[in-house]
Amino acid sequence: MLKRSIAERVAQLEAQVVELQAVVRSNGAGRKRGWEEAVEEFSGSEALQSIFAEAMKLREAERRRARRRRPRSRKVRK
Repeated sequence: MLKRSIAERVAQLEAQVVELQAVVRSNGAGRKRGWEEAVEEFSGSEALQSIFAEAMKLREAERRRARRRRPRSRKVRK
């Protein structure tokens, strides 16, 4: 088995890290994330705005229902 010095091994690992960083940077360069594309595509859409309005109405109704519920009181052990 060939024994390499720690300095050689570290130098090789550093070179690999540089290569990997270049790959990662090139894959994401100039590309939007999925949610950013969706926001851009649907911004100003009346259909989507009506869906959001209905969703907010449902959520508010759920909040009101949750606030009305009173938790059962627990019996305290002595």
